[in-house]
Amino acid sequence: MAKIAIIGTEGAGKTVFLSVLAMRCRSPASGQAWLEWKTKETQDHVAHAWDTLQNQDWPPSTPTGTFRRLEWTLHTSDGKSHSLRVFDPAGQDIRAIFESAEPDLTKSQKELREALNEADVVLFLVNLREVIDAPTQRRKDQVEIPLKLAVDFVCQRGVPTLLVLTQYDSYADLLPDPETSKKDPRIYAVARYLPQLFGLLSTKEAASSSKVDLHAVAAVSETVPIMDDAGKTHRRPKKDFKSEGLIEVLDWIKDAVTRVAQRLKANYYLYGNDGKEYGPYSVEKIWQYVGENYINAKTSIRSDKNSPWEFLGNVPEFRSIKPSLPELMQQPVLPSAPAPSELSGCIWRIVQFVIFIWVSGMIGGWISTCSSGKH
Repeated sequence: MAKIAIIGTEGAGKTVFLSVLAMRCRSPASGQAWLEWKTKETQDHVAHAWDTLQNQDWPPSTPTGTFRRLEWTLHTSDGKSHSLRVFDPAGQDIRAIFESAEPDLTKSQKELREALNEADVVLFLVNLREVIDAPTQRRKDQVEIPLKLAVDFVCQRGVPTLLVLTQYDSYADLLPDPETSKKDPRIYAVARYLPQLFGLLSTKEAASSSKVDLHAVAAVSETVPIMDDAGKTHRRPKKDFKSEGLIEVLDWIKDAVTRVAQRLKANYYLYGNDGKEYGPYSVEKIWQYVGENYINAKTSIRSDKNSPWEFLGNVPEFRSIKPSLPELMQQPVLPSAPAPSELSGCIWRIVQFVIFIWVSGMIGGWISTCSSGKH
């Protein structure tokens, strides 16, 4: 089952994005993917938020410490289905797991960090209006820096990653007109307002190797002014509002999950201390051996006969492996092998041993010769 993590700071609009995406894409359409919820919690969460929007109000933000687990089945146009599990944490908790020491984290925040470490696909949501309207640089940093830390954390694992600019319509007028300018307004927006994230994008302009893709959405692209009881005017969703960019995001998720499914079907070979190669083994089988302490993060592995050997812990699918038992406590089946980086050291030790034996023989012969001469 593929795991998707959707995260963002306060005001990013995760609840609105998820709810509108699920409702807009809940039935088959020609050539498009669609979502089917799997749990009652998911259905209730989406229905409540959708009803609130239809009543021209905004759903409340996710409370601090809340850790919802939402599940869908993603059906694609080729007739295949993928299980999707979406984590919808509060933005405040995202900040906490990167700004606080481990002992200071709550149980839900620790679960969140573990979820990020195990996610197969990650979407980062950010509302640039939170940066544009920030009164101080400190406030801007409170949005950008935690998000940058989270993106770096996920990029190290090599999983498909998407940066989603939410509520895009509310600041599109501040960006270059795509019809008259050669600049992509989305890339320009990140470069100007989130410069630390710009370098991570997989664009020609950013020249990054991190493979972070970029999309912009307006889950609610039409709003109207409504006056509250205190006489203040607020922008609220228009009845039967339209959305922009959601299908493109869903197509990206579909492609990302398909890549994950193909990757999980891959077979791997292991190199044992006895100098033999074992395999092929599926990802699930590798994890089984990890759980049984037959292998660990230092085991040598490769994906096919022509690939170079590397540490198991360096492969994206297995980077979340926790420290294992010492090698002497491992069982004899499929023990970890000397990694390629350690082979030169092994060879040098063998050379030293051979030289020692040769010198010892020479000395022994000389002593024997001297003794014979005396007699």
